[in-house]
Amino acid sequence: MKVSECEDAELLRNLVEKLWDIIDDIDTSSDMAKADDKWYRRRVEFLQRKRFDYVTSDGYKLFIKPDEQ
Repeated sequence: MKVSECEDAELLRNLVEKLWDIIDDIDTSSDMAKADDKWYRRRVEFLQRKRFDYVTSDGYKLFIKPDEQ
């Protein structure tokens, strides 16, 4: 289902919270990494891939993963 077509406010709220948590984890990682740029890059790359657990994209539109619906 396209995110833009979703009328389920609870589902959208849950997705926003999950995606926010990923961003927050990236922010926390910057505090943890300090002088270890390689670790930080690996951690951010790992965390950014987690977005696909919830939402996918064809490069133009966002789609809610079926298991999240």
